[in-house]
Amino acid sequence: CTRSDDGSHFYVDGEVVAKRPGLHPPRTGCGKRWLSKGEHSSLALFFENGGGAYLKLTYSGPDTGFREELLPSVGFEGKCEAPVPNCDCATGFCFKAYYDPNG
Repeated sequence: CTRSDDGSHFYVDGEVVAKRPGLHPPRTGCGKRWLSKGEHSSLALFFENGGGAYLKLTYSGPDTGFREELLPSVGFEGKCEAPVPNCDCATGFCFKAYYDPNG
């Protein structure tokens, strides 16, 4: 799930899994995707139009007892590669934030 103020999209292996687009106070958007064992790319895109900025990413699965947990931003091994959209960070969890004065 993403909980953001303002818009956000979360990608796994290049596909949108959770999104909460547009201008709004903190709101949650969730999606489902079963993942095979092994490495997967992840990318969070987020924007703030003005006022407070907020982004929280959570997940659940067999490793959490299917309880929602915060997605850690550090501690992942492997490379940061997301075929669509591109990810410019080095390793671990990718995060891009930008300011759009036009919304």
